[in-house]
Amino acid sequence: EFLPEKEKHRAAEGKKIIDEIVSTEGLEKASLCPNAKEILEKLRKEKYDIVLLTNSDALFTYRGLEKFGLAKNIFDLVITADDPF
Repeated sequence: EFLPEKEKHRAAEGKKIIDEIVSTEGLEKASLCPNAKEILEKLRKEKYDIVLLTNSDALFTYRGLEKFGLAKNIFDLVITADDPF
């Protein structure tokens, strides 16, 4: 929004580059809280609806879920910063 009108087309390109860096190098530094996976699995077994709402971009979020083994059968809904409201 802060770019001059003639440079607006470059915003998407910049976001794509930053998202890729964060979802690779940034993800290498990410760690899961102790017992987080076990707690989420317990809540799932107790039939709770589990939603992940994050201000992180989709690429980082889904790669992180894969990294920590949380991509399948845990969350009923995942909403990232890239999702439209």
